[in-house]
Amino acid sequence: MTTLVVVTCFFFVWSANPVHGVLTLVVVGLALAGLLLREALEFPALLIVLVYVGAVTVLFIFVVIMVNLRATPVSYLTAESYTVWGLLSFTVLGSFSNLAGGVVSNPVVLAVPHVEAHLNLATLGFLLYGTERVYAVFLVGLVLFIAMIAAICLSLVGGENYRTQEFYSQIRRSNAVFTLSTKSL
Repeated sequence: MTTLVVVTCFFFVWSANPVHGVLTLVVVGLALAGLLLREALEFPALLIVLVYVGAVTVLFIFVVIMVNLRATPVSYLTAESYTVWGLLSFTVLGSFSNLAGGVVSNPVVLAVPHVEAHLNLATLGFLLYGTERVYAVFLVGLVLFIAMIAAICLSLVGGENYRTQEFYSQIRRSNAVFTLSTKSL
């Protein structure tokens, strides 16, 4: 899983097509969530899936569709940019190797206790939405419902500047534009 995350991160950075970049970002998020689920960390895994894979990726896809980006050529990379990227990647890999060397050489760090049961997703859900706070949850839901209704009412404001669509005037024959070619006559 870790190898999949690292490889798809490299594919994300080097993809010339923005749609392929977004799809590799989805794979990175799902692989990272799987890695966290393997370590019994359900809440961060679900948070990554909902926030990054769900919301941010959909936002990226809509931006790519709306902007209509084309594949960018790789000719913008010059020797100077390769040098900067090489130094940056060498620095990051060096810091990872120092971190891995410290973990392997220190046996105390390897003895990480497992996550206790009271930090599980079910307990977190009970603490957030349990019987003690049920009225607060209903109150927050009511406030969000009122805010949604207010946003809809604000968008439907009428007046003299309010424009409606006039179907008959748009489709009647007198508004049609005809072009005649003299060569065909």
